[in-house]
Amino acid sequence: MTWDEVSFDTATWSIPKERMKMGKEHSVPLSDAALDILRDQHGTRGKNPYVFPGRPMKPLSAMSMSMLVRRLGVNCTVHGFRSSFRTWAGETGVAF
Repeated sequence: MTWDEVSFDTATWSIPKERMKMGKEHSVPLSDAALDILRDQHGTRGKNPYVFPGRPMKPLSAMSMSMLVRRLGVNCTVHGFRSSFRTWAGETGVAF
C-alpha cells in the first residue's frame, strides 16, 4: 500500500491494476477507524511512499507477517488469514 493509493477525501484505497492478480483496478472503502490510523501514520511518514514501511524506502517484507504469526505461536498461514476473511465476509453478507 502506497500513500498515493489512499484517498482521505473519498475514504478509499485504490489498488492499481498492475498490482492486482486479475489486472483490474480495485477500490477498498476505508472505515473511519482505518482513516484515523492512516492519518496518524501519514503525519510521521517523512518521504517514505509506503504506508507500512520495512527498511527505509522499501515496503514491508513478505516474510514479516509470517514471522509475526510464528512468534505469536499461532498455528496458521498468512494465506489462511485472507481465506478466512473472505469466507467470513461471504457468510455475513459483506460485498467484495
